[in-house]
Amino acid sequence: MRLLLICLLFSMSDALVCSPATGTYVILTEKGVKDLGNCTTIDGNLFIHGGLQLSHNGLLPLSNLKLITGYLVIWNSQSLHCLMGLHNLDGIRGDNLYLDEYAVYIVDNYVDSHLNQSGISNREGLCFVDTVYWEFLVWNGTVYLHNNGEECSS
Repeated sequence: MRLLLICLLFSMSDALVCSPATGTYVILTEKGVKDLGNCTTIDGNLFIHGGLQLSHNGLLPLSNLKLITGYLVIWNSQSLHCLMGLHNLDGIRGDNLYLDEYAVYIVDNYVDSHLNQSGISNREGLCFVDTVYWEFLVWNGTVYLHNNGEECSS
């Protein structure tokens, strides 16, 4: 019994709940991602708008993240090529919803997306977004994936 209690206390000490002061962490740079590197839970929302500031594997420091209690938005992150870093995510509760509807909103993540070039057939950008079973991760709200990378190597 005593060993079980020690193991439980040790495993709980590894958990770090991060709570944004405004309810939403807005990530604009790689430093912003690294600042959340120890978080296992974000008690709030995660809004990633990296523009050209996030590298191909820019989300990698988020590897400890298991739960987001609000929503996840990845928007207009033109240099981001993969979701690696979110691979340990077990749930997005959707306590707060983006635009009162979305628990996951991943849109316009391809090179030069800010130019609003509709009809482009070769778009390099955030790949394989539609291969994640988001519906298994989302507890409340809907998932919207649109205009992400299409020029992806397998």
